[in-house]
Amino acid sequence: MTQRHVSQQCRDWPGLFGPERSDVFASLDARPLLLRRRNIMKIEKILKQNRRDFTAIYKCEHCEKTKQGSGYDDAYFHGTVIPAMACESCGLKADPETFRPLRTKYAEGEVV
Repeated sequence: MTQRHVSQQCRDWPGLFGPERSDVFASLDARPLLLRRRNIMKIEKILKQNRRDFTAIYKCEHCEKTKQGSGYDDAYFHGTVIPAMACESCGLKADPETFRPLRTKYAEGEVV
């Protein structure tokens, strides 16, 4: 594809390549990549636990905001649900490639 064809495509898609594009990039997070790729939400303290259900304080590692929430003590919750949690104040999520989940209190398959 020649440069002329690429330029024509850029003009055909103004939402991606036009003046609006600068607004999109201006709204992106300007913090360093290392800060954005940290494990954002983590369990700071488990307040109470009944079998596998628990109530904990979750803390954002970026903005330090805490929130109280419930959870379930299994590998799926620690490995999938917590990394998908977005912080309410800064809106960041954990990077699934670098997130290291906590171990569960009881082994998988153990009847509690």
